[in-house]
Amino acid sequence: WPYPEDYFLPANTEEAPLDYFPAKPEAVAQKASLDEETRERWFQHVRRQIPRFGKVLDLGAGKETLIPDDVSSGLASLTGVGASQRELDANSKLSDRVVLDLNDDDLTLPFPDQSFDAVVCTCAVEYLTNPRRAFREVYRVLKEEGMVLVMFTTGKDEDFDDKKVKYWGDFTDAQKMYVVGSYFQFSTGGWSELK
Repeated sequence: WPYPEDYFLPANTEEAPLDYFPAKPEAVAQKASLDEETRERWFQHVRRQIPRFGKVLDLGAGKETLIPDDVSSGLASLTGVGASQRELDANSKLSDRVVLDLNDDDLTLPFPDQSFDAVVCTCAVEYLTNPRRAFREVYRVLKEEGMVLVMFTTGKDEDFDDKKVKYWGDFTDAQKMYVVGSYFQFSTGGWSELK
C-alpha cells in the first residue's frame, strides 16, 4: 500500500464522519449535477456495461442514481447504500435503501457474498477514508463475472473540497485514475480487466 495513512483523512477533520455534504439539500442537488455532455457519456458507458435484469448496488448513493431510466427500469433490483436516509428516500430509482457509514473501519456491507451483478460508485470514491476496506467489501458482494463502474469528480468545488479526503485535491485527473485503480489492486486479489 503506497499511501501514508494521513492521505485518507478528510481535508476538514472537524467534520463528523457522516457529515459529507452541506446542510442545505438544494446545494447538494445543484453541486451533484453534471453537465449534459458528461452525463450522456456516463449514461452511454452504463448502458454498455450494466446487465439487463441485473441486481445493481449504488455505493455512496444519494438523492440521484446516475443510471439512465431505460437501464434502471429493466433491473431486477437497484440497492442504494449511502450516509443519509433523507437523500436515499428522495431517490425514486432505488428499490432498497441502506444507511451505512462507508468510512467505518469495520465496514461490512449487509449483503451475502456474490449478491450483485454490478456496482456503481459515482462521485463518492473521493470521500472514502478506508478505500481498501470498502473495495474489499465490494469484491465480496460482487458476483464472479460482475462489473464495477467508478466515476469521480475533478476540478475544485468550494462546497465539497473540505469533505473529500486530503490528498484528492493535490492530484491531477490522471493521478486520480491511478489512485482509484490502486484501490482495486491493493484491496484484495482477484480483480481482473481493470480499465
